[in-house]
Amino acid sequence: MQQNQLDEFKRLKKVHAEKVQEYNEIKEQVGYTKPRAVCLSEFSIQVRRDLLKNVEIIGCTTTGAAKLGSLLKSLSPKVLMVEEAGQVLEAHILGSLVPSVEHLILIGDPLQLRPTLNNFALSVEHPRGSQLYRFDMSLMERLATSGLPMSRIDVQRRMRPTISSLIRNTLYEGLQDHELVKSYPDVRGMVKNLFFVTHNHRENGGMDDTASKYNVYEVRIQRYSRLLFPRQGCYSAEGDIVVLCAYLGQLARLRDALGGEVAVVIDERDQAALDDREGDKEDASDDSDGPSIQHVKVTSCVRLRTVDNYQGEEGKVVILSLVRNSGGDEDEVEMQTVSQHTKVNIGFLKVHADIYSVEIAYSLTHCSAVALSRAREGLYIFGNADNLSSRSRMWRSIIEELDAQDALGKGLPVACHRHPERVEYISRPGQLSRIAPDGGCMEQCDTLLKCGHLCPFKSVPACSVIATIRTMLL
Repeated sequence: MQQNQLDEFKRLKKVHAEKVQEYNEIKEQVGYTKPRAVCLSEFSIQVRRDLLKNVEIIGCTTTGAAKLGSLLKSLSPKVLMVEEAGQVLEAHILGSLVPSVEHLILIGDPLQLRPTLNNFALSVEHPRGSQLYRFDMSLMERLATSGLPMSRIDVQRRMRPTISSLIRNTLYEGLQDHELVKSYPDVRGMVKNLFFVTHNHRENGGMDDTASKYNVYEVRIQRYSRLLFPRQGCYSAEGDIVVLCAYLGQLARLRDALGGEVAVVIDERDQAALDDREGDKEDASDDSDGPSIQHVKVTSCVRLRTVDNYQGEEGKVVILSLVRNSGGDEDEVEMQTVSQHTKVNIGFLKVHADIYSVEIAYSLTHCSAVALSRAREGLYIFGNADNLSSRSRMWRSIIEELDAQDALGKGLPVACHRHPERVEYISRPGQLSRIAPDGGCMEQCDTLLKCGHLCPFKSVPACSVIATIRTMLL
């Protein structure tokens, strides 16, 4: 065995020496006739070409493909396939279309998020940019809006039917549910698997639409609502609970509110945006390649993301904070200083069928499509239903459907897993800790122990496990 390993090592050593000699000979040949920079560039391409010439499938980023156009041209590929084509800049795809390509396959969703630009003036949303540039419109979206027929995957395997119906009836006509999603368990601790909590607590952040908005009420109520899920005993893995924020300002405040109670996982893109926004770059790790994880008091974990950075991902239970709210009678303090005729503005959630251009209509649909399609088993939305209905036809249809399903109200309906007949409605911060301090309810457990006695403690979701432990200790 040892002799075979030694022989194999000698063979590899010989092959390595031959390749090094071949490398040096080629380098010398090219170096005699051309400048050093050109020599090294062409030599690098030649080495890569030799490595890739017999490979059937080559994978790379779109940026890499655009930079290495001469290498791709020399390999003469016949088919170019682009994944997440709805998020790829058109220039990157065009730069990768070498003359040998006969078949271009674009895979993605033109209704979801666009490519990211550093200059807003060049985007579709900008009044002048939409007329002159539209650089953030992908090739896939441009072809879709131009009427090019596309083959669509009509069967979804993520959302339970009550959730998928929100986008089926508004954005994805004909969308079908796979049998897998029809057998999801109900969300434990909740009466409904889908619910919209409507409220009139005004948004914060001033009247300037360029400022990142936040909503203090939604921060406080979601903090307590989120604490219900880990106590059910089945939502403790990373990705089980996701809190999506419509604005970066909301994410920053939720991070601070949850940071003392859970392990908050923030995507590196959101973390970079927070660092830029807060001027706190010196505290950020320069060599961090993954998400930022703040380890805190308990073991339960929650993903905290902005909608813009959550495309392509999913969560078992999603709490969606829409933030925008013109306020109402519930904001008594703020209403004393703010006019009751405040203009209703729902920001990026605004989607009008009669908007002045098809391109703008697509852009305003994108974030809503992502926000509503991330949850597998449970989706809980916080916002102002009246504001949304008055400013968006799409959201009006969604609100009407939620109302028809009895999934719209001013309080989040919760119920103990062991006593589902006792329903409580959570509409005020701190209310949950009084009616379900351990995730169950205030009723007596009454689980029959092995010793023959009834459990004398308050009901909690994992009561049978606790009862077994208590019996073992008797």
